Amino acid sequence: ISTVRIEIEPDKVSQAWNWINQASKNGYQIIATYHKCSVLGTDSTSELQAAANWWVTNYAYLSSAGSFTINLMNEWGSHHQTADTFAEAYNSAIATVRKVYSGSIIIDIPGWGQETQTAAVASPKIHDQYVILSAHVYPHGWNEAANHNLNADDMNVLSNTGRPCIVGEFGYLNGEGPVDVRAVVQRAKSLGFKVLGWAWNGDGDSYNMVQPTWSSNPKASSYSESSYFQNIIAVL
Repeated sequence: ISTVRIEIEPDKVSQAWNWINQASKNGYQIIATYHKCSVLGTDSTSELQAAANWWVTNYAYLSSAGSFTINLMNEWGSHHQTADTFAEAYNSAIATVRKVYSGSIIIDIPGWGQETQTAAVASPKIHDQYVILSAHVYPHGWNEAANHNLNADDMNVLSNTGRPCIVGEFGYLNGEGPVDVRAVVQRAKSLGFKVLGWAWNGDGDSYNMVQPTWSSNPKASSYSESSYFQNIIAVL
């Protein structure tokens, strides 16, 4: 594991500074993500713009803790996004972030990170050349534009955009759903994508690589591997 992706709720800026600083001091590459849990999958352009404005307000302070790549907003856009609406919303938000930040910007593809076809059509409509497309891969992932559950060939669709691509999240519980998560992630890796497992800790359900979970014991002094740990490590 060489990279950590740090999810930042809008009101947890000082906590995020500490996490970024700790990760930086321990030699990790860092992705920092604006993550507003109450609006995941929203199609509200005002929410995406609020994320962009948040970066303008907080980037200087957060970057003083260590260098990181911005993931503009976690899982903006539902399965109902079109290529035009997705590109238009991100063109505006990216232009705002560029007021303070010149590095690559990760954007989650629409449909909770699953709409590869929509993202591929949107890609040439997104003006900024330093954008990384991020897919999220889970057992019940659905690709509405392609009318099928997410599959390995969908990673080729993203790769064919010519943009850098990553799997920003993946996770699965054994036998959980119709998507072959391991096959999808392995295809992504074969195409040169970096892949990040969800999650080290902080997921509200069962997708935590260590125990105890923060939801059950946020002040634990030590941690051990959970049974879920091996699911992620085996694919990495």
